[in-house]
Amino acid sequence: MNNNSLGIYDKYYLTFNDEDFVFDDIKAAEIQIMNYLNERDGRLMSMADDGARPWWQRYLFGLKRFHRLLLSCEWSGDIAGLNLYDENSSEYRARPLARLEIVDASSKAMISFGEAQPIDDNFLVLKEDLKTAVKQFLASGVRPECFNYEFVE
Repeated sequence: MNNNSLGIYDKYYLTFNDEDFVFDDIKAAEIQIMNYLNERDGRLMSMADDGARPWWQRYLFGLKRFHRLLLSCEWSGDIAGLNLYDENSSEYRARPLARLEIVDASSKAMISFGEAQPIDDNFLVLKEDLKTAVKQFLASGVRPECFNYEFVE
């Protein structure tokens, strides 16, 4: 029996630098995510298939499946940004326990989560801490305690 609350889904979707992948189990997705996190720079998002939508949503809007967001992260060099999502797709942005003192401006410019400006320095984390947190989150389904989290409105 799988004790991981994220291990219950039939399909896992991964987007890495605008390239999409599908996995049949969380372990295969985790292996690929951890491989991508070894790249110098990147953008990654992961979702799970949460089942069929009601008939009226399929008919009226053409929406076939529910998708649960799991995580999104961006990194460049030694710094990163991380967002984790709960079962309602509420977004929580990771904040390090101690603010990073030295931040490379060119690396920071790469971490914006699609916004016009890079994320605030208060939300920059070390890439090594990101890797540890992602591994813990995928294994347990719980936001790791190595960071504080701020709800994103």
